[in-house]
Amino acid sequence: MFWALLASHVVSRLGGFVMPFLVLYLTDSRGLAAGTAATVLAAAGSGMVASQIVGGWLADRLGRRPTMVAGFVGNAMALIALAHGEAVPVIATTAFMVGLTGELFRPALYAAVADVVPPHHRGRAYGLLVWGANVGFSLSAALGGFLSAAGFGVLFWVNALTSTTAALIIIWFVPYDRAPKPSGVRRLLPTAIRDRLLLASTGAHLLYGVVYFQAFSTLPLMMTADGLPTRTYGLLIAGNGALIVVLQPIAGRLLGHRDHAMVLASSMFMVGSGFAVGASAHQWPQYAVSVVIWTIGEIGAATALGPVFATLAPPDLRGGYMGMSGFAWAAGAALGPILGTMALDRLGRPGLLLGCALLGVILSAVYVAMSPGLRARAAAQLTESVGEPRPV
Repeated sequence: MFWALLASHVVSRLGGFVMPFLVLYLTDSRGLAAGTAATVLAAAGSGMVASQIVGGWLADRLGRRPTMVAGFVGNAMALIALAHGEAVPVIATTAFMVGLTGELFRPALYAAVADVVPPHHRGRAYGLLVWGANVGFSLSAALGGFLSAAGFGVLFWVNALTSTTAALIIIWFVPYDRAPKPSGVRRLLPTAIRDRLLLASTGAHLLYGVVYFQAFSTLPLMMTADGLPTRTYGLLIAGNGALIVVLQPIAGRLLGHRDHAMVLASSMFMVGSGFAVGASAHQWPQYAVSVVIWTIGEIGAATALGPVFATLAPPDLRGGYMGMSGFAWAAGAALGPILGTMALDRLGRPGLLLGCALLGVILSAVYVAMSPGLRARAAAQLTESVGEPRPV
């Protein structure tokens, strides 16, 4: 069952051509001005943020399997509609739908993994999901460049085909799940507000996203300011992906059974330290050391973040809790570049990167403080379910 879920995830990411090339499609193929293209991209990003809450709600109300199938099929339809949109309002609306449907499956997928994978194997399982996403995305970025030479329209159709294939994998290989009836499911918001561990985890996840996404916003700006060519930044980011592909399965085996909060504490410290090293970097070897350090922290975080939210979530709200995790990450992705560029402009490179290091230390302390509560929550889950997998 887990391998079918992983396969659908890899296939969907493998065909994720449209979003990385969307701005080029809008400006080169459709002739939109840069400002208009930015508005369309913002609409797609808004859809991605909303998808986490909507997807989590649907996963708890309709079930994991229907939500994933609806997301994948809806994404295929939205992609074709975007490819044929003419007026800017239509393009923006369909871009929003592409963002919404493209990520709708994620909370349901993560909830389904928690349903079928026993707690002591979840670290490895969630680490493999991140590994699969990186493999799929890396291949899609490379293939997208070649396919775009035949016209951007090809990207939309191939992307739609892979989304449909992912839906078929779920239909054929994932048994139908018995979702809780709406009357028997607690409401997410009242429960979440009273769950201090969830609120702390969500806030920490958001701040981690703010730090992490400096890698894709202020890091290239700093490297360019040092006179390094853009290809150097590209090679370093490619190295980040290569390290994840090689080390993530190993990390899952080594760290998956350990205290997830303590793994996160160490990982946050590593991520912050990695960016701190970049404060004195001016040549590519120094930047490479920085990237390696925070990538190791990223790998550890990928192993433990999913299990933490799965541990916190009651079975009838797993989709909603996973949606909050995804929402926090999406919010961090949106806020990180904004806050980072502001800090770089006002505080300079040392102020920005030492601030990242300080956030890493704070987040590390937060997870250490959360560790006893998470262990107690995990023990309570085991007492209730005796670690038996739940049907998807």
